[in-house]
Parts: sequence; structure tokens; C-alpha cells
Amino acid sequence: MKEFHYEHIQFKDSDYPFVFHRGCTVNQTHNFPAHWHESVEILYFFDGKCDVTIDTKTFSMHPCDILCINSEKVHYISTDTYAKYNTLIISPSFIKKCGIDLQEQLTPYVKNEDINRLYRAVHDEHRNKLPYQSSALVAAITTLIINLYRNHRTEAAEFNNGTEKRNNLIRSCIDYIRQHYLENISTSDISDHLGVTPNHLCACFKEATGTTVKKYINALRCRDAETMLATQKFSVTEVALNCGFNNMAYFAKIYRSVTGENPSDTLSKYK
Repeated sequence: MKEFHYEHIQFKDSDYPFVFHRGCTVNQTHNFPAHWHESVEILYFFDGKCDVTIDTKTFSMHPCDILCINSEKVHYISTDTYAKYNTLIISPSFIKKCGIDLQEQLTPYVKNEDINRLYRAVHDEHRNKLPYQSSALVAAITTLIINLYRNHRTEAAEFNNGTEKRNNLIRSCIDYIRQHYLENISTSDISDHLGVTPNHLCACFKEATGTTVKKYINALRCRDAETMLATQKFSVTEVALNCGFNNMAYFAKIYRSVTGENPSDTLSKYK
């Protein structure tokens, strides 16, 4: 397995915890690097051909093929020609809301017309933008997920690249951070909760995600701040305090580093 990095998936709307990209393209000069995330990702290929590697196993994908990438699996796409596909990324919280344990594993390669039809239904809802689109998409995605976990589930497999123990630690760390990031938590608080030393946690987190624990916490806080500013219901000071920042200058500095703009710019942009 080549070098890989952690990818943070941001779901801005808790009522709509999905990301759906239509018409993604990969070619000889634009292959996606190896990465992993907590979310479940479902790819639908509709043109060209490519290889998708999950951990150490490679799947050759052609039009009408579906590939399921389970939570925390390292994966990348490569091709000597080109391929086009749609990708549906589903929040772990939504998977759990459906009553599904994330330890349940989907069979990666799926060749089934019923599943293809359900995936196309998600695509059509996303493209057509009809009334009640959000509710219709939630229903379509839920139906797709349930059918996949009912009919295309396999036994959980260990990470073949020797990173299972470390990634279990990182997953527990991220779960704890997501529950407490608006509180005044420190790396020591997290390491105490997980039963490891701060140095060990920081080293593992940096190796797996490419960032530090503190930067990860601040990124979560700033994404929340960005969403709050966009509502036009709060001042910059109120947003900073609600998102765990007590120093306004520090908030502005961190917010700029995460979003590329000042908090006041975001506030003005949505007026």
C-alpha cells in the first residue's frame, strides 16, 4: 500500500448528512491519492474503466459497476485511460441512525440491477431538484443503504496493512473529539480517556491524519462557526463564544487559516 492520508469529510447539515458528487473524472494525469475517512462511500461507475484499491485488494471497475468502501478503509483510484463515476459519501451518524453497526462490512464489489436502480434513483433526485428534494433524497439514500446492508454484507476483515490497532485508536479519538470539541478539552484529556500517553496519541494522530489534534479540533469549531455565520442570526463574537473560542483575535486567526477568509467576510457574504 502506498502512503495515505486521512480525509476529513464535512457534513454541514445534520438533517442531510450526505455528500453526493456527480460526474467525477479520473484519468492518466489525475489519479486520486490513497486516503481514508470514517464515512461509508459508494461509487457508481458509468463510463470508462479504472482500478480501485481498497487496503491491498484491487477491483477493476467498468460501467454499471458499484463499489462500496467501508468506514476507515484506505482506498485510491488509478487508470491508464479514464473513468467517470458518481460518489455518495454517507455520515457514520446516519448509518448508526439506521440501526446499523459500523463494524458491519459491505461487500466491496456489487453487480446487482436492483442496487443500480436504487443508486440511479438517488442520482435522479439529486439532479432534478424537484419539490421536497431533501426529504426525497433522505428516503432514497436510506432505501439504498438498507438494501446494501441486508443483501451485500460480508464478514469484517482486519486491515491488511498493519494499521488496524492505530486506526482503532484514531477512530476512538475522533469520536471523543466530536462529542466534546465545543468544550475546553486538551490532548491530555483525550489521552486520559483513551488510556494512552499524550505523546503516543499525538504521534499516531499526526501519522494517520496529517494534522495535529489541536488543529483538528479547531477545524471542527471553525466549520461550525462558518455555518452559524451563514445563518445571519449571530454576531462574530457570539459565534466565537458558541464555538469554543474565548479570544476574538485568536478566533479570527484560526478561522482565516481554516476557511481562507475573516469571520466578518463570511458574515457579509451571506447578507
